[in-house]
Amino acid sequence: MRVEFDNATAVKVAEYFESAGMVSAAAKMWQGLSMSTPYDREAREKLGELLFDQIQAGYPLGSAARSRMILDVISQSLPTPKLSEAYFENLEMLLEPRPKRTRPGEIILGIGSGRCGSTSLCAAVASVPEACAVHEIPPLIYWEPLDEQVQFHLDRMRLLADYYSVVFEAAHWWLNALDRFVAEFPGGKVIALHRNTDSCVRSFLNVKGRGRGSFNHWAPPESNFWAPNLWDPTYPSYSVNVELVPDPDTAKAAMIERYVREYNQSLRQLAEIDPQRVLLVRTEDLASPATTARLNSLVGLPVTMPRSPLNAGGTRDSDQRSYTF
Repeated sequence: MRVEFDNATAVKVAEYFESAGMVSAAAKMWQGLSMSTPYDREAREKLGELLFDQIQAGYPLGSAARSRMILDVISQSLPTPKLSEAYFENLEMLLEPRPKRTRPGEIILGIGSGRCGSTSLCAAVASVPEACAVHEIPPLIYWEPLDEQVQFHLDRMRLLADYYSVVFEAAHWWLNALDRFVAEFPGGKVIALHRNTDSCVRSFLNVKGRGRGSFNHWAPPESNFWAPNLWDPTYPSYSVNVELVPDPDTAKAAMIERYVREYNQSLRQLAEIDPQRVLLVRTEDLASPATTARLNSLVGLPVTMPRSPLNAGGTRDSDQRSYTF
């Protein structure tokens, strides 16, 4: 028999389980709350620390597996002080055997709306000798960034730059955290991918599903037409056009179209304001020799594009990733 609770009751039940030492039951309750209310900070923080306490003993300190475990936990939660301390303690031990560089490596961000070739771009940068290139590595950064989310990434990039020729992160969520990035790394660079809006919208619709109950990251949190998702806070939300509600796919497409259009406009403005730092690249030109030459110039080392686009028509290539750090 399945028992359902409203959120307030679920919180009380989770807290009871936790106080009674029923850690697994408490974690399941907090996990359910996090999934159903992804903007609930308390639920995500509770979930992360309970999950970590449950499983961390099975992952040796200083191992890549422990880093992956902590990042997987943070991807479902937030980088609380406890989780951040555990992660960086492990990362420093992982890096200890590597020789330290005489000068820090290049630090570069890849940004774009999503469904724009960022996975392929990451693979290209990863081809550079002694590069550390990652795609959508946790923690997620909200559309209205939380300080601890951004600081976690900045601290990791600074640490890795002491050991790698290039440190590269690609994710759509960096757009609203670029000021922090530039303040922290005045010499940092940005590769901005922009794709044809219609093609990008169709690609999003293909991977996010269709109909009621599919994912719509751009719907308001209180919307009951689409399923909630832990990534919802990493996108802007737009009010639902009540005239389109009878057709959820058309409503969702309109939200995605607005998001992609506004995102690409922001990228163009960034490139105009700071062309020495921001390299604007059309997704449709990503594999061209001219673009490769531009990337080589920005990175300072030769990159090799993958033979065929990654994540084409889905998320298979991203899903197969394995965090090393």
